Amino acid sequence: MNTAYLGLATTPHDPAIAIVDGGGELLFAEGAERHLQNKRAWASPADDLMRMDGLLREYCARADRLVVCTSWTTRSCNLSRFLLLGSLMKNGMKRAFKKIDTLYNYYESRYMAAHMNRFSGLGVEFQSFSLSPDRPVVFRSYNHHMTHAAAACYSSDFTEAVCAVVDGMGEGTATSFFRFEKGRIEKIPGIPRSMASLGWFYSELCRWCGFDPMKGEEWKVMGLASYGKLDEELRQLMHQLIYVKNGAPWLAKKPGPLIRQLVARGCSPGESFERAADLAFTGQQVFSELCSQLLSDAKVQLSENLVLAGGCALNSVWNGVVTQRSPFKRCFVYSAPADDGNAIGAALLGFLENGGTVAPRARVRTPYLGSSVDARQLQRARRYSGLASVELSDDGQLCGFIAEQLTRGRLVGWMHGRAEFGPRALGNRSILADPRSGEVKDRLNNEVKFREQFRPFAPAILHEFGNDYFHDYCETPYMERALRVKEQARGRIPGVVHVDGTGRLQSVTKDMNPKFHLLISKFMELTGVPVVLNTSFNVMGKPIVHGVTDALAVFMTSGLDLVVIENVVFAKDPAVLEGLSFRNRAALVEHAEPAST
Repeated sequence: MNTAYLGLATTPHDPAIAIVDGGGELLFAEGAERHLQNKRAWASPADDLMRMDGLLREYCARADRLVVCTSWTTRSCNLSRFLLLGSLMKNGMKRAFKKIDTLYNYYESRYMAAHMNRFSGLGVEFQSFSLSPDRPVVFRSYNHHMTHAAAACYSSDFTEAVCAVVDGMGEGTATSFFRFEKGRIEKIPGIPRSMASLGWFYSELCRWCGFDPMKGEEWKVMGLASYGKLDEELRQLMHQLIYVKNGAPWLAKKPGPLIRQLVARGCSPGESFERAADLAFTGQQVFSELCSQLLSDAKVQLSENLVLAGGCALNSVWNGVVTQRSPFKRCFVYSAPADDGNAIGAALLGFLENGGTVAPRARVRTPYLGSSVDARQLQRARRYSGLASVELSDDGQLCGFIAEQLTRGRLVGWMHGRAEFGPRALGNRSILADPRSGEVKDRLNNEVKFREQFRPFAPAILHEFGNDYFHDYCETPYMERALRVKEQARGRIPGVVHVDGTGRLQSVTKDMNPKFHLLISKFMELTGVPVVLNTSFNVMGKPIVHGVTDALAVFMTSGLDLVVIENVVFAKDPAVLEGLSFRNRAALVEHAEPAST
C-alpha cells in the first residue's frame, strides 16, 4: 500500500504541515502563517481546509492511505484539558499566580494546545474524503520533544550525536536529551524532569524589555542586547529566579517577588528601548550561562557532535559560541528548530513506525521545501499591475544586472524557487542590498522594514570565503548562528556588522542554492566582496511573502526599488529597465508585449 505521511505541528503558535511519501522522502513543509499571511498564525489549523485540497492533489494523489501525525501525544493533551478546565483556568489560576501574567499565559497556551491537537487532521480527512472517499485516513500522535529531536537529527549530516531539546514547554519537561546513533533516537536516562523552562525565561526577558513574546519578538531582545552592558544586580536576580542543577533548569520556589523586581527594572511598551539595553544584554548573558551549564551538567558527553532543537535553538547569539562554551566540538541547528519544524519530525516518526528506515544523509537537508511561485499569478501581474517589467531568461544576465543595481545602492526584493521552511529568508524570499554601505541599515529599517533602528541585517556570504571574514568560521547554511566578523573585514561590509562586531551569517553554496550563489558571485566580480545584505522579504509584523501579490504589495508600499520574481524584474522607475533592454535586448521579453493568458 502506498502511504503518505502528513506531519502536523499543532502547538498554538507556528502551526505547520509536512508531507513525507512512502519512501521516506520529504516532499513539502510550510508554516501556516505563510499562506494565511498572519504572523505566527496563532490558534490556526496546520491543515487549513481550503489549503489541503491543493496539497493533497499535488503531493498525495497516488497515495492509497494517509497517516496524519501530530506533534503532541493524545494522552498529554487530554490531561491538559482535564486539569485546566473552567473556573480553575479562568479564575483560580490567575489568582494563584497573583497576576503574574506570563505564568498564566503559559497555562492558557497549554490549554489551547490541547484543543488544537484534538481537532487537528479534520482538514486532511475532509478533503481526502472529497477526493478519494475510500482512502483510509489514520491518526497517530507523538511526544512533543521526540518530534523536535526527529526533525533535527534526521535533517543533520551527523551519523551520531547528542540531541538537546531546549524548549518553552513540553510533555512533563521543558528540556530533554536524546542519543542519536545508527538512525535511532533514544531518550538519555537519568536526567530529572523539570517544567522550569529556559524558553519561558527568555519570553519573560522579552516582555521585561517592552516587547511582546506572543508576537515572537524575542529577535528584538537579541538585537537590543548588543547595545547594553552587564548589570551584576540584574544578573544575580535572574540566577535566583532560574538556575540549572543536575542537568535540568529549576525555578525559584517563590518566583513572584523576583519577577516583580525584574519587571520594575524593565521597559514598558512605548518607552525608549535604550532604557532596556542593559536588561537585554544581561538577560542574554544569563541565558547563555544557563545553556552552557545545562550542557555541561547533564553529563551527556556521549559524542563530540551536538544537535540543538527546540525554540531556544533559534538564539543565534548562543549558537555562535556553543562549541566554545560546552564539551561539544560540532553543533548542528536545522532551519526550523522551533515548533513549526515538529511537522517534519512527526511525519518522519510516522514513517519509521510503519517500518521505514531513515538513513543519515550525506549532506544537510534542503530548507527549500515550501510553495513555488505561481506562474499564472506572475503572468497576470505583468499584464495588469501597471509596473514596468522585463524578463531575463538567462540566469547569468539576470544576476549580473541585479548585482550591478545593488552596487548602485538599489534595494531589491528577490523571490524565486520554493520558499524556505523556518523563520529565516535564505535567498529565495529575501530583500537584498549592498553591505558596503553603513547607511543602508537605517534606510532599510526606515523605508522598507519599518522597524526599530537597533535591528541588524544578515550577511549572506559565499561559503568558500567564510574564513576570510569570520572568526571560528563554520558552514552556517540556515543563518542559525552569529559569529564575530574579523576586524580587517568590518570596514568592507559595515551594513551587516552589528554594533558588537558580529553578524548572523548565511553560508551560501552552489549545491544548495545555485541561483543565489551566482548572484553573490556576480556581485563579487563587480566589488571584490563575496557578501550581500540579506533580510526577509516582509515588513515588521507580517510573515515573509507567500505569493506574487504579497511580494508586489510589499514592493508598492515600501522603499524597495526593484523586485525580482523568478526571472522577471519589476521596477518603479521604467528608465532602469530601458537601459537593461538596450544592453541585453536579445534576452528580454518586453512589458510592452504582454504575455498571453
